[in-house]
Amino acid sequence: MDSFISSVVDVLISAGIDATSAKMQACRAVSEIEQTMEDEETLRSLFERIGPRLREACEAVVGTRIERMLIAPIPRYLEPFLPRFIEVMPEVVLADNFRAGEEICGYHCISLGDALAMPYDAYFLGTFMGHLAKFFRDQFPIPKTIGTWELRMHAHFSDGIEPASQSDQLLARVNSAPFPVIFLTAYLDVTLIPTFLALKDKGRDVFVVVRRSLKVSAAALQDAIVLEKLSICRLNFHEMLDLLEHNVSAPVVVNYQRFFASNWDIKNTIFLFAYSTAILNATKSKKILHLYDIYNVCTHGFEWADKASSLYYQMLVTADAILVNSETFGVFDEFESRGKPILSFLRYAPKVESLPRVADNGMHIACITGFLGEYDDITRATNRAILSLLRRGFHVHYYADSMNAKDFHRGLAVDYQDKFHLHAPISDQAALVREISQYDAGWLGIDIRPVTGLEKYFSSEFGKKLASVFPISTCATAALYYGAAGLPAFVTEGTYPLRLFGQDGGLPVRLTTDGDIAEQELTFGPIDIFAAKREVTRERFMIDTHIEKLDRWIEQFSIKKI
Repeated sequence: MDSFISSVVDVLISAGIDATSAKMQACRAVSEIEQTMEDEETLRSLFERIGPRLREACEAVVGTRIERMLIAPIPRYLEPFLPRFIEVMPEVVLADNFRAGEEICGYHCISLGDALAMPYDAYFLGTFMGHLAKFFRDQFPIPKTIGTWELRMHAHFSDGIEPASQSDQLLARVNSAPFPVIFLTAYLDVTLIPTFLALKDKGRDVFVVVRRSLKVSAAALQDAIVLEKLSICRLNFHEMLDLLEHNVSAPVVVNYQRFFASNWDIKNTIFLFAYSTAILNATKSKKILHLYDIYNVCTHGFEWADKASSLYYQMLVTADAILVNSETFGVFDEFESRGKPILSFLRYAPKVESLPRVADNGMHIACITGFLGEYDDITRATNRAILSLLRRGFHVHYYADSMNAKDFHRGLAVDYQDKFHLHAPISDQAALVREISQYDAGWLGIDIRPVTGLEKYFSSEFGKKLASVFPISTCATAALYYGAAGLPAFVTEGTYPLRLFGQDGGLPVRLTTDGDIAEQELTFGPIDIFAAKREVTRERFMIDTHIEKLDRWIEQFSIKKI
């Protein structure tokens, strides 16, 4: 554990952060990232394990006796554990702006502002939601802040490692497999499942190590029988480190970007890159860094741009190889001269049989992964464009359960209500591709302007190159699913997916500054969607067509077993 923190500290120092601050920020980085791995089940297990030693554990974290503790915020899932704090702490204050005035466990909940007017010996962070946790950590003094990770560390060192840990069992299975590969990620990413299954079909023994609960994914994927075909295991922090330290027979593919959401803020990537580099340093076998895009694009926090660029470069250098889910245009070859193996391999879709075209009159367009500003994605705040599609008579089939989509639907004029079809998202990727194959086209109109021209914020040539190439290199998984379903796609001009569809299958669009479709008569006038649909080569977008390339590439990192 100490060596992992030291590794994070060393990475931060290498970026020019002074040693004292680096030590404090390293502890915060690991705590903040690990906090997001929690759920109600792990919290219950943690508090049961600590039991009556809760006050002792908290005092060990802050290094002083605790007379008064602030607990904030107070989400509903924390309530069952509050009596434990109330029982062992002399004084407890509960604060939550959204619940101020409520009676919780016999205590009056107050606002955070009122709470912070008083001094405390300790501040317990009550949420495992990443963006909320960061906000509260910024209000609390770091040396006095207690997260669940700190309590888990105390329990771990007090009790020792369990004799039959999950990592031991998983390691035994990995060692006995003839062609193992380990994918390490925070959660089961459904868009990667077609790749995992295709590797399995090629004879590769795929082990997926996740850090977050499988409950939601497992329930959603029962029809695909994914969990039976793949070896998926959830490990805690210590089990993960134990596996990485003792595994020498299987290459490890580290899906770094899923560990922690940057929320478009470059400062947040400092934590992410330092933590991920430490994960790579802890990996004793061949380590492959898995990238979604060529870099983690952000739109603010640019005062940290050069430090982030430096740390990102260090993370790339630490890896033995790089697997990228977008086009690279030679960026890494240009700046990394050690002959590191690099493979551009998209998140291709599963092969399925098409459904008959939907019987309704009119043209039907599929929208998957959100185009109404979900997830605070400013490039997909295209409400006006979707409204223009409806006004032009298109039926829009929108797969989302977000509040954005529901509010958009409720706000539509009566004339358009029956043309906007709101569907529940489909996690089974084969079922999703099959479902959308009944429509006429896909929609991938995004506003790339917020992520264009960002190179001006970087000083290094490496940072400038990454930022300049990003807008033309990124490839949304939705494009691949549209193509695999046999649909032509409306795609923003100048973006990489248009290259995949080619001149006849891609339908270029431009967006106005307010997110509408520009020059609509010129855009839609010459379009023959049925002709474009006949030109789409489905196999180009399917995982079966490409998996041999990935399998051969992974083979170079495998340990030959006698």
